[in-house]
Amino acid sequence: MSNQEIHGSPSQAPAPAATVGKAAVAAELRPDGPAVVALGGGHGLSVVLRAAREYAGTITGIVSVADDGGSSGRLRRDFGVPAPGDLRRCLVALAGSETVWRDAFEHRFGGGELGGHALGNLVIVGLTETLGDFTAALQEAGRLLDAVGRVFPATTDAVVLKADVEGEAVEGQVAVQNSAGRIRRVELVPSDAAPPAEAIAAIATADQVVLAPGSLYTSLLPVLCVRDLRAAVSAARSRTCDRSSPRRPVSTPPTICWPSRSTAPGSTRSSMSVTVPSPPTTPSSGTGASSPSPPKWPGATGWCTIRADWRERCGLCCSPPAA
Repeated sequence: MSNQEIHGSPSQAPAPAATVGKAAVAAELRPDGPAVVALGGGHGLSVVLRAAREYAGTITGIVSVADDGGSSGRLRRDFGVPAPGDLRRCLVALAGSETVWRDAFEHRFGGGELGGHALGNLVIVGLTETLGDFTAALQEAGRLLDAVGRVFPATTDAVVLKADVEGEAVEGQVAVQNSAGRIRRVELVPSDAAPPAEAIAAIATADQVVLAPGSLYTSLLPVLCVRDLRAAVSAARSRTCDRSSPRRPVSTPPTICWPSRSTAPGSTRSSMSVTVPSPPTTPSSGTGASSPSPPKWPGATGWCTIRADWRERCGLCCSPPAA
């Protein structure tokens, strides 16, 4: 019996998985959407990446790897790799909708020697040992998940979060998170930890840089403590660039979205919120009152504070920081 008789004719054979995955990715992103780069950690960054899928042309996540608790902490200690947990969450947030690996990566073993480990964490560490490169392992995991974007670690090596808590040095993300005093300063050890070159390049060409909501001291600042990432974000604020989208102004710097910070009375912790600017208004005839300006292009469903224009709502609204 021939192979053709066993498997059917070539016209009946299913498309290769890689081809199906690429088609799914292309269908989810918008050709005229902005290049979005989001930085942070924890659940906040994964939520931002899910929202960016609604409007972005390209998506890049740059993720803190200072976590030393749970499965990530155990793998860090046993294999000397950067913490994989938040990276796994971000990869799953960008995963293709029809792949079983999306749920499999989040599967957490309930007992035995693997108890508490998420399968995705183990896959990332296994790929790292196979390929000899943590960043390459993440890109391979992204292909496995049919991810619609890329995810990079904030540093290519394992780092330790260190904080000054009312004059006392506290080391480790879990210890910093559970400290009772006021946190005055945070830093990474080693202080010269380097990010992947691809992360710097993504920020340099971004239309929108999002500083994700979440824990200020244990999610956002551990990313911005990386010297080269901090410099890249700072340079992006003053950069002038040309955009291909007809709805974006030419020669304007990228939008930088960030959560505002406030501290409740009597609290030593900061809360994160987002300020949503209003659409431009025009005076109503005869009344002196203001009303929203009409949509500038057909098909708009509301004012988008990210694109600063009337358009389809993108699912994520925030504003650039005050000058």
